[in-house]
Amino acid sequence: MKIVSIFLLSNLYSICLQAADIQGVVTDSSNTPIVGVNITMRTLEGTQVMEGTQSLSDGTFILKGVNPGNYTLVCTHIGYADYIAEVQVNKEASLSLGTLIMSPQSVQLKGVTVSIRRNVFTADKQAIYPSKQQTETSGGGLDLLQKLPIPLLDINPFNRTIGSLDPSGGVAILINDIPADANEVAVLDPKQIRYVEVVRKPGMRYGDQLAMAINIVLKQARNGISLGMNTTNSILFKRGNNNIFATYIRDKSQFSINQNEDYQNYSRQESEELRQYLLPNNSWHKIEQQSLLTRTLSATHGTTLKYNFTQPNNFVFQVQGYITSHRTPKLKKSFLVRETGKSDYIYHTHNRDEYNSNALNLYFKKYLPNKQVLMFNAVGTSINSDYDYRYNQEDNGFQTSYGVEGKKSSVIGEARYSKDFEWGSLTSGIHSFYEHTKNHYTSSASNEGKMINISSKAYVQLDGRWGKFSGSANLAIEDQYYKQQSDRYHKQMFSPSGKLNYDINQRLSLGYDFNLASRLPALSSMNNTAYQIDQWERRMGNSGLKPFNHIEHSLTLAYYNQKCYAMLQGVYAYNKNAIMPTLTRTEEENEHVFFDNGVGNQRNFKQLVLTAYLRYTLFQNKLVLSGTGSYIHYHADSELYNNRRGFFFGNLGVESYLGKLYLSANIRSRYNALHAESIWYNEYASSLSAMYKWKNYQLGLVWEQPLQSTGTNSSVITTNNVVRKMLYQRNPEAGNHILLTFSWRWDHGLKSKAQDVELDNKDTNAGILK
Repeated sequence: MKIVSIFLLSNLYSICLQAADIQGVVTDSSNTPIVGVNITMRTLEGTQVMEGTQSLSDGTFILKGVNPGNYTLVCTHIGYADYIAEVQVNKEASLSLGTLIMSPQSVQLKGVTVSIRRNVFTADKQAIYPSKQQTETSGGGLDLLQKLPIPLLDINPFNRTIGSLDPSGGVAILINDIPADANEVAVLDPKQIRYVEVVRKPGMRYGDQLAMAINIVLKQARNGISLGMNTTNSILFKRGNNNIFATYIRDKSQFSINQNEDYQNYSRQESEELRQYLLPNNSWHKIEQQSLLTRTLSATHGTTLKYNFTQPNNFVFQVQGYITSHRTPKLKKSFLVRETGKSDYIYHTHNRDEYNSNALNLYFKKYLPNKQVLMFNAVGTSINSDYDYRYNQEDNGFQTSYGVEGKKSSVIGEARYSKDFEWGSLTSGIHSFYEHTKNHYTSSASNEGKMINISSKAYVQLDGRWGKFSGSANLAIEDQYYKQQSDRYHKQMFSPSGKLNYDINQRLSLGYDFNLASRLPALSSMNNTAYQIDQWERRMGNSGLKPFNHIEHSLTLAYYNQKCYAMLQGVYAYNKNAIMPTLTRTEEENEHVFFDNGVGNQRNFKQLVLTAYLRYTLFQNKLVLSGTGSYIHYHADSELYNNRRGFFFGNLGVESYLGKLYLSANIRSRYNALHAESIWYNEYASSLSAMYKWKNYQLGLVWEQPLQSTGTNSSVITTNNVVRKMLYQRNPEAGNHILLTFSWRWDHGLKSKAQDVELDNKDTNAGILK
């Protein structure tokens, strides 16, 4: 009997250690605390009450001793609509739900339960539950993702682009932990999106050089079929992004196809350029040129086929194929030139750019006992490229041409092991990459370049939480090998990174991140070749480029409540021996002078970015105001130059929800940047949009650059001791530009069944010098 008692006591003690406290505060829409709210924690099915309590006079409540798991939180009170939300509780991690706002009973329809979903914060990630009005006014996944409060996530659903305003890196997009691209997200049914997970500085589990990982979690799968389309086109057919898709699920299998057709069709782009070259005799040679004709026509076709077989809690197998082709049948330009010592003349350029890419992605994941998982992934890619450039002056003047036929094949493999513990998780793996590139160049003399690149990385990542602290530690050892003819390098790299977060209170948090990584040269820059652009300039590859070290520190302060989301972030990055452009003067033996555009390992490149983000909602979330402001300081240092510049950047947005109608307005300043000897003054942008959704149809109008007949403009200024260049570009066709968006879907019981694929190793770099 004594032994049984001791056994029971020890198990009770173990359960108490794992249990968590759930706390929050309940208010009405005017932020007045509500006393006496019945708060229960139930099973997801809602059939069994696990814990319960009532709110106090100040609206606060605590649910003590909640065991780890997924629950449904239900808040009820006479005169108010029921508040229902899904909550995830982790081991040894108290959870703060923040402020829960209950609406008056009058907003509840007879026989209908109002389910108010809100952001839920767990120990290691943020889960954002889309509101009903966000879902009902969205025609696809990108529309919905744009409406969510995700600081520094830069989404354009009309151009199918997903990016980051965080200088730490890019964005990994996943659907049910399956890597996805913008076209796949665009065709998602917003009604099937359960919630969105946001992981900042996600470490090595999702890939390298990432500022955040976005995982879109869909509702439970069942048998069904879905057909539909999602299109965005200029009413003058200047550009378009179009998707047609179909998905079929039966039992444990899912098959899907997604066809995307994108195009550009511009004929009125304008440019002016001023170039001054310092000759060996210390005289400046001046060239002014103005565009007479610019014609751009391009098309991209993409087909994605995917089959997934999932045995729940046992294994996942997925095979995915990609077929992509790009054609630029027309890229023609003509210029009028005024040049020192010469009569005015006209020259023409013509580019032809084509590539075909095929890829096969095999994935397998096996679930093991004791919360262990093994994953294997292999991706094979083949890319064929064909690029031509021609330059010729009228009246039998100077002519030059350049061409490259490229063939690249690569294999990427990864094996990973992970295990969950009470204090967090452990992830370790091996990632290997092999590529072979063969490029045949034709210009004044033919040249053939063969490159072999082999990279291997072993890594381990620990994630954990203790009290109000949470964080992760990452360690990777890399081996990098590159060979091109007699040029080669072989380098080993030690890459640690980590982050530490502290929850000051239930609304305010502070985080610090550190990262040391090796950055590889771009494959296209390492071609051992050169070609002549015009009479004065050449483009040079550099097979002697070496990897360089990237060191980064960032500090983030975030505040969140039901109406306001604010974030302050500072990032400092130091790149030792960074690869940056060069523009130098070369004197040939025949006394001809060239100015060569190349790249090389320079001393260092430093960057400081200070960013503020604010999102505020009014009138019960019917009106949303948001904005981002940044100050960016650059310092580029080499033996050739030492340049420093700072720039401000900002954008503002207003959203309004009026039933089935969604209105938005956005304005964005130029995102200016200094890189080496050049300053880029990028385009400013503004837009007004209106979207109306009826049943499974959505129709929308987007007015880009309203009332701006001159369109958009940008410029690049390059200055050093031998060259002064200014390029000014305008696109009148972008002014007063109207896009028409349309989406439609028909589905029967479709919800995402594929699960737990956690990486995308697809290779998209052609590796040719253009």
